This record gives sequence, structure tokens and C-alpha cells, in this order.
Amino acid sequence: MEAMRILTVGDCAVSVEFGQEISLEINHKVMALKMVLEQKPIRGIVELIPTYCSLLIQYDPMDLRYGQLRDRLEALVTQLDEV
Repeated sequence: MEAMRILTVGDCAVSVEFGQEISLEINHKVMALKMVLEQKPIRGIVELIPTYCSLLIQYDPMDLRYGQLRDRLEALVTQLDEV
């Protein structure tokens, strides 16, 4: 499986991509990240939109800076990989 990538989508969203193919393994990672973010919300995140291979995260840049969000997401994905 490909490494996770965090891509900017405009000035108030990021896409966390886990791969380029449709597979259960990738989709489980997408849904696991969504569930963690719903259970332990990060202040500033406005909406979570899952797809087969990625999670689109809309955020308020007045509450949460891109760098802070990226760092938190990288840490969360690392924790998910360890489980």
C-alpha cells in the first residue's frame, strides 16, 4: 500500500489520501481516521467527508493553522498504523 499523503485543497481543506485504488484495506484506514476524529474532535475541524481512498477535512483557518492540522493528522495516522 502507498504511503499516506496530506494534500491541500484550497485554503480551508485538506485531503488525507491513503492510496489510488479502491480496496477494503484502504477504505478501513479512511473510516478509522474519520472515527477517531469524530470521537476526539480537533478544534477548528468543520466537516469530514470520506471517499473510497481519502478523507477530505474542511477546517476553519482562523481556529486551526494548516501546519498544526498536518502535524496532528500525521500523528493520528501513525497511531492507527501501530494498532
